[in-house]
Amino acid sequence: MAKVRAIPLILCAIAWTPIARAAESEASWTLVPKESALNFVARQEGQDVEGGFASFGGSIVFDPAKLDQARIDMTIDVTSVTSSYDEVSATLKSGDWFDTTKFPKARFVATKIRVDGQTFPQAPLKTNYIADGTLTLRSVSVPVSVAFHFDSYGSKSGQPAILRAVAKGKAMLSRTAFGVGQGEWKSTKSVADPVRVDFILTAERH
Repeated sequence: MAKVRAIPLILCAIAWTPIARAAESEASWTLVPKESALNFVARQEGQDVEGGFASFGGSIVFDPAKLDQARIDMTIDVTSVTSSYDEVSATLKSGDWFDTTKFPKARFVATKIRVDGQTFPQAPLKTNYIADGTLTLRSVSVPVSVAFHFDSYGSKSGQPAILRAVAKGKAMLSRTAFGVGQGEWKSTKSVADPVRVDFILTAERH
């Protein structure tokens, strides 16, 4: 009897799957890499050390009216790390830091996006958001919350059928939580533990 009752539930699940995928597809965005950036700022001996990642991408599902369906899945090519100095760039790829030979990729996945500090959502340009997710770096997964807002959100100039958005945001990370900084660099006396990550994501939706 239990198997008989389960059949309608299975059929319903099968029937709803294409509908769910269609809804997700309608809210899917395509990243514009040349107009996006992922940077970070660390502090060494009291001085800012700036860097970034030249290559990253992934999938974004976002509709301000359907935040319960929002999802972000981004992969960062850690081997593309750069900094203001070539020597620092090479050091960051070494085993003591990102160890890009063993861990060439990092991944951020967020399945919850919420409105920050407001009693109700407003138009995207007037709303601050927080994406709660998990960042995996050096095979260590840590919960991370990313705050972001939109600098622009509307039809693309000259192409009204295309929706275009520019999101800017930041997050604070603990480098030691991911094991970034081994040996003598585990100490935070020279290189501070907090690292600020800043990003600009430009994306389009057809």
